[in-house]
Amino acid sequence: MKKVLTLLILISVSYLQILASNQSAAPDSYLRDVILKTKVENDTKVTLDLYVMSQCPFGVRAEKFMIPILNEMGEDIKFNLHFIVSEDEKGELQSLHGTAEILENRRQLIIARHQSDKFLAYLNERGNNYYKDEWKAAAAAADIDVALVEQLMNDKAELLAFRENIALSNIKRINASPTLFINGQRYRGGFAVKTAKVANAGTCVGGSEPGSGCDADGDCDDACVGGSNAGGMCTGEPDCPNVCDGGFDAGNNCTADVDCDNVCVGGATVGAECTVDADCPNACIGGTNDGTACINDLACTGGGTCTDMGTCPNTAFCDIGSCTNEGTCNIPAPVELAFFKAKITDQNTINLTWKTLSEIDNEGFEVQRSVDGRDWETLVFVEGMGSTVEEQNYEWIDEDPQVGISYYRLVQYDFGGASHIHKTEVVEFNPENSIIVQAFPNPTHDYTSLYIPSHKDTQANVFIINTAGKMVRVVSKQLQTGDNILLLDMTNLPKGNYFIFLEEEGKVLSKSKIMVN
Repeated sequence: MKKVLTLLILISVSYLQILASNQSAAPDSYLRDVILKTKVENDTKVTLDLYVMSQCPFGVRAEKFMIPILNEMGEDIKFNLHFIVSEDEKGELQSLHGTAEILENRRQLIIARHQSDKFLAYLNERGNNYYKDEWKAAAAAADIDVALVEQLMNDKAELLAFRENIALSNIKRINASPTLFINGQRYRGGFAVKTAKVANAGTCVGGSEPGSGCDADGDCDDACVGGSNAGGMCTGEPDCPNVCDGGFDAGNNCTADVDCDNVCVGGATVGAECTVDADCPNACIGGTNDGTACINDLACTGGGTCTDMGTCPNTAFCDIGSCTNEGTCNIPAPVELAFFKAKITDQNTINLTWKTLSEIDNEGFEVQRSVDGRDWETLVFVEGMGSTVEEQNYEWIDEDPQVGISYYRLVQYDFGGASHIHKTEVVEFNPENSIIVQAFPNPTHDYTSLYIPSHKDTQANVFIINTAGKMVRVVSKQLQTGDNILLLDMTNLPKGNYFIFLEEEGKVLSKSKIMVN
């Protein structure tokens, strides 16, 4: 008896329903077990968010593996497919496998939107020759209207739908294909059927001897499901010792995994720049990780060299001056800074205070803020006391803090024009009922997609305000629980900065900034 499969592929939360037939139960697999368990525990539809590149062999393998599961449990699954494509400041789309992959991504989205009942069949057929530019044979086998697809490839609305679709992978910084989330939690298992060991303990069913390649078996010691032996490349399995999910063995490059020693999330290998991550042992935010020390960094998390009055956890190192027993670098400077603190107040502001013990030709301080520890904006200039040997106390309040993690620092200037960067403070500001709204691309020249997470189904308004305080756009959006994407038309707006306010029930829940270039 055939069942109806409801398959939703998202532009924002959901943009279509796909019908397919259930023929038989999917092969027994760890993924199937997780989905069934999640269904029982939550007693509701299970949401699957799959991020892929259409010409990535591992992404295609994951799609083909999931099709029987979707056929079997379709009525209990909400399936959201997102493509991994980047967009530069000029609006040019870029993908790892080139233009051909972007075109195939767009074709798949068009088929899903306009011929939804045949989408799974096309996905399955296309997976047999995904690496070839010729797609019409798969379309014919799936009974796809080729002429309609070709026509819609030139439709502006379809291009905008595609740009809206790729927003989530960019905002969430997902660059590994496949990446799967189950009810918002990243799935770290493989895409392979269960097998059993044979009596001979030295061999695996469907695989190879322990220590050598194992193509499709998770039961071999020192072998990976869908990958290779421990210590070698394992494309989609985190359960092997010394192997990273989506990357390589520990100590080598791992593009999007926190499970590798000495490797950065979204960063690079040991010895290379770690751009936006403080979670790597012995690694730096915005500095260089040599495996043992942080170099050229004001926020060392694992010890090493600190410059410009930064905190020096390893007191044996200081680029300039000497280290005290408390781990502070004593650097001869026009200003002797006693402390710099950033604290959240009950009024939902950030109170910045600092004290100097002495000042020599001190013109003043720039208070700077950053959301990533790399790019800084100056909030205010606070005049100094010139030259004094008496203690001076300073205070400034950030009345418009960014929701989430922010970095604050002081840049001190003397009258001769020289500057000194002082210690960085980090705060995490999450007021009650706040929502972190992000835009992609930002800057933009025409359209941008707003990512709006919501804890409930609700109606919200989005206001776009220019720097003069004039409202230039207002859009209403019915938010659903979970991830929401709202495409904003920024065309015909003058170049410059704009503020985006999210309002719900008369309360402003979020404020963010976007630039039109």
